[in-house]
Amino acid sequence: MRWLFAVGLGGCANVLGLSSIEPPPECPLTYQTIEGGGPVSSYRYFQRAVTWAEAEADCENDAPGDTHLVVFDSTDELVAVRQLVTDVTSYNLFVGYARNFGDDPFVFYAVTGETVESGTPEWYLWQAGEPNNFNGIETITFIESVATMRDGEPTRTERYICECDGRPVTRTFQLQ
Repeated sequence: MRWLFAVGLGGCANVLGLSSIEPPPECPLTYQTIEGGGPVSSYRYFQRAVTWAEAEADCENDAPGDTHLVVFDSTDELVAVRQLVTDVTSYNLFVGYARNFGDDPFVFYAVTGETVESGTPEWYLWQAGEPNNFNGIETITFIESVATMRDGEPTRTERYICECDGRPVTRTFQLQ
């Protein structure tokens, strides 16, 4: 039935103005959908603390081209991913934003390419007073159990959440 729908819709794509319709990604079985998450996203929570770079590499390795550290489409999604953490009440989680060491400390990028800087719609993701580039070395991002995003040093270790949404990683970073 799905195939028939895709063929039928594909034939009408030009009429409907839908030049490219992407099916949802085929996510690994270890990923789960959650209420309030992205429209085609599934997530995996990882309890072991690693560096941001190790977390991003692990996420990418799950399904290359489809998975990465979580990148938020809304504050609702930021809040929703917290429901995956059930083993502790206070925590920090790495998320998929970073910047190159030495670059503007107030401009971060999602691993999927979007810019997060003052004046962009994504700026709401930051906790008040962040990013602050404390000690001049904060190049990665995390969320706290009760707050929005903060910047942090690349050598810290934290738990993390991967997202499967079909968006490939388009940015890499020199963190230190």
